[in-house]
Order: sequence, then C-alpha cells, then structure tokens
Amino acid sequence: MSEFGTQSLQAKLIRYTIKERVGAGGMATVYRAWDNNLERDVAIKVLHEHLSYDGTFQERFQREAKFVAGFHHPHIVQIFDFAMIETDDIPIYYMVMPFLTGKTLADVIESYQVKSESFPLDSAVRMVEEIATALDYAHARGMVHRDVKPANILYDEYDRAILTDFGIARLAESNNLTAEGMTIGTPAYMPPEQAQGLEVDHRSDIYSLGVIAYELMTGKTPYGDGSVSVMLQHINAEIPQISEYLEMPNESLDIVFHRVLAKLPDNRYQTATEFVEDLSKAVRGDTISNPPQPTRTFDVIEPEIEPKSSPPVDKPKRREKASSNSPLGLVAMGLGLLAFVLIVALLMQPPPTQEIINADPEPTDEEISSSMTGDLFFESDFSNSDDYGSFWDTTDLQFLTREVTDNQYVITNNRAGTATTSLFDPAYEYEDAFITMNAHLVDSNSAASGYGIVFRYVDSENYNVFAVDGRGRYSIWVRENAEWRELRNIETTWTSNEAVNPDSESNILSIDINGDMLTGYVNGIQIVQVEDDTLEKGAVGVYLATTPQGMAKVAVDTFSVAESIPITSAMTDDSDEFSESMTDDG
Repeated sequence: MSEFGTQSLQAKLIRYTIKERVGAGGMATVYRAWDNNLERDVAIKVLHEHLSYDGTFQERFQREAKFVAGFHHPHIVQIFDFAMIETDDIPIYYMVMPFLTGKTLADVIESYQVKSESFPLDSAVRMVEEIATALDYAHARGMVHRDVKPANILYDEYDRAILTDFGIARLAESNNLTAEGMTIGTPAYMPPEQAQGLEVDHRSDIYSLGVIAYELMTGKTPYGDGSVSVMLQHINAEIPQISEYLEMPNESLDIVFHRVLAKLPDNRYQTATEFVEDLSKAVRGDTISNPPQPTRTFDVIEPEIEPKSSPPVDKPKRREKASSNSPLGLVAMGLGLLAFVLIVALLMQPPPTQEIINADPEPTDEEISSSMTGDLFFESDFSNSDDYGSFWDTTDLQFLTREVTDNQYVITNNRAGTATTSLFDPAYEYEDAFITMNAHLVDSNSAASGYGIVFRYVDSENYNVFAVDGRGRYSIWVRENAEWRELRNIETTWTSNEAVNPDSESNILSIDINGDMLTGYVNGIQIVQVEDDTLEKGAVGVYLATTPQGMAKVAVDTFSVAESIPITSAMTDDSDEFSESMTDDG
C-alpha cells in the first residue's frame, strides 16, 4: 500500500492511530497502531486489495474472522477486532490483534545461522510443543492453518511461541484472483498433498510442523528452500535421515521424522501432540518403535464448494484447474514441456486418503452366536432409570467423545471431513424393525453436518444409514464393502424436504425395515421409500458426519426399536395422507 494509501487508511480508522508499517507478506500488510479506546499497542493486519475482488469475499472474511476470534489459546494470536472499510472506493479488510514485541521464529533461526550456531535443543522441543498444542486446539475445532512456517510464529514478551495467520491462507486459497506469482503455502514447509494441489487436512499442518522441527534440530529444511524442485522433493524424494546431520546417530529420531514427514497423511502422526510426545522421547534417548500401518478402513468425504455431509466417496478431487500461478504452473514454466509431462505423470499417483472413523467394536463370534436377532425391542431415554442406557457405546477416541448425560446421548466428532457410527450393543441384530430417533445438532460448525439412524450394521464396511442434515435435507444409503451407494439412484445425494427441520432444531427420524422395503419418515411424514436387499440384518445405532470445514455434535433425546409396521396400501399413498392417518391412529 502506498503512502497515500496509508494516509487514506488512517483517515478511516477513527479508533486506531497508525504508528508504523512493520511488515508485509503475500497476503497482508501489518501496521503497528495505537488503540485510542483501550490505550494499548495493537497490530493491524490489512489484507491485500486483490483478495477482495471476489464477490463472496466479504461473507467469507466475516465468517473466518469471527470463527478465529472465538479461539482462546495461549499459543494462538487473539483477534481483537475485524472490519471492512472503503478507502478510495476500494474495500479494505483488516484484523486487529495484540502487538507482539518479540521476533518471528524465522528471525531467530536466521540469527543462529549467521552465528553458525545450533538452535538450543531444549528450546526447539519446547517451541514445537507449544505450537503443537495450538494446532491440536484449532484442529479439534475444524480449522486447518494451511501455512505453518517460522515466519508465522512470533515470540511474545514471555518468550512464548504464538501461531498467527489462522484463516488467512484459506481465504486466499478459495479466491480465484490470487496475485501475480503468488502461491498458497510456502514450498519449504509444504506437505506433498498441498504441493500436488490436492485437498489438505489437519495432518498437513502436522507435516509442516515436522519440517520446522527438522530445521531447528539440523539448521536446514529437509529439501532446501527453493520452489519447484522443493515441491517435487516433498512429493517424491526419500525422507532424509536426520541422524546424518546430528553429532551422534539417533535411530529413534529417524523413525519419528520418517513418520511425521510421511508422504501419505494416513501414515503420519494423527495429532500434533502424538508427534511431540515421540519427539521428546527420542531426544531423551528412549526407543521409538516403527508404528504399524493403519488397520481401520478409511474413505474420503469429497469436498465441494457447497460442503455436504454425505457419506464418503472414493477419492478426493483435484482442483479443477491449475493456473500459471499454481505449483503445477510453476513447474511447467520452469522446466519446460518435457519436464511438465514427467511431473504430471508423477502427480497422477494415487492421492492420499482422508479418514472415516471406525468407532465401534466389531461383534465377536460369541456375541453373534448369542444375538437376540431382533427380539429385544426397547426405548432409551438416557435417564437414570433407563434400563438400556448402559447398552450404548460410551468409549472415546482421540477425536470422538460419547457420553450419556442430562437425559441425552451426546456424540461429538471433532475431526473435520469424517463420519462415525455409535452402536447400541452389537450383540443384538435386527432383520425387520421400526427404529425411531429424536435428535438435534448442537454447536455444529457447519450446517451441512449430518446425523441419522444406522441399521443392519454388520461391520464398519457394511451397513445402512438414513440421515438428515442441518440444511433441511435427507438421504438414505447402503455401505457395501466400504463403498457408499445412495439408494434412490438419483444424481443429488442429499434432497431438501419441508419435513426436515434445519440447523439445531430437533428431528424425529424413523426407518421401517420390512423385508427389502425401507420406508423413511421425518417428523411423522413419509419422505422416502426404497428397496434394498444388500444386507439381511445387523446392529443399530447413530450416525454422525462432519464436513471438511468443521466439527459436529449431536444430542439424541430418545432412541427406540419396535416391531416393523406391516406393509399396507396406505404405505404407497400420498405422503401427507399417510402422515395424517399415522397421526389419527396415534
């Protein structure tokens, strides 16, 4: 921004007095300013003008800024204020945050390099641990940083590491008018999936933190600081042995960095805390064993511009087009046509997958042999006097909590872009049954989060789901051999229906299983009827899915399994007439 522009900005900022321009990056310019109301120094981050050319930017900016402003963590910079002003007829978006007097981690690393000194090992581990807690906090709330690097880590007056720029990279990434020569992410710290233009998730941030830890311990990043060549090495090169750059070999450290820098997200640490715990052990000289490969079945929830909570599909989509400013465009310009062809061939390797949480214990042979096969009809209201409350799974996973509390069965899925099932005792299997659930979303970060009834659950790869979401839509699925299929055979997998209450309003879902005929009701109104003979019988439970944008929480007030309603001609009548007859019959 020019000096004239700075003066124009100052004229609009009545509450703040700009003192000086302290820095600029690819997406924003930062000013030191004085808050005239609270009488304190603040930093004002002004986003570059080109980002606001997209007509949807204002809405996205407000959403992202408000979301991050709700973060309260000692190692994440606090957002005090955010707004849009117009100067010279140009919309200017800014955020106000504390002015941190310390240097960036990038500055500190450079100062040690200039002196040819090593970064103190204890300081390195402490810094990585502090940023790890910040990342896990944000990831649990559905936020992925996308640009974790030393320049985005500042030290405060107490020498604590503070992570900045949450939400900024995602704003720029979703903008079609990125600046000339600008790419989202920093090549030296960029995970392979980001270098390929694929979707990123929380494990991408963990990879970047691993690169930072590697740099702190060795004085260099694993693949150098270039652009095109570095991105290719992130994708294809062998992970360098960190022991080669240390005074003494440390096999445990090699194992830790081979895992945190794994090419496929599934093979990395799944939380930043897990990484730091193993890093600390390895630094102490403890033995770290090679981890086993993931044993759960994983699928991908396909991200859309309009996010949905539908069950997963096979593979993530590549971004529709790689512009001349994208990583692929840079490769093409830098290496020529032949290199471009080779690179494309490399990038067409199978992409990493995103997890679907398999949260339920598989029934043992003994349990299956003693199955009641539908004889146990019940109703759970999750009260203290509920005879069946203890039949529900209340085990917790790292990103999943389940508890019976306040007369509700509450399930929280904190991992973005995943789906999970929570079962009533899997020893009880049902062929024909009438299942009803009264539930609602609680504090969901995305209206597209879905919840519903799981039935005919055989194992994590084979079951049915009848679900609704916070946008007033419904869907009915079968999962067969880990493949999802919408049973209505239509292009739109989620369909709006007036019977479905949106947002956090309660919905009463019912599914009548009568032979191959499945009839679904929402709030007493029949909305779907399909045939499916894929599965014969199985357990029942609750389904909860998050979108790639955030977590989801569902509260189940009641859940019941009764005998199936016999099929009559009324089942095929107009849904309104049928629902009326259902009401009259009580």
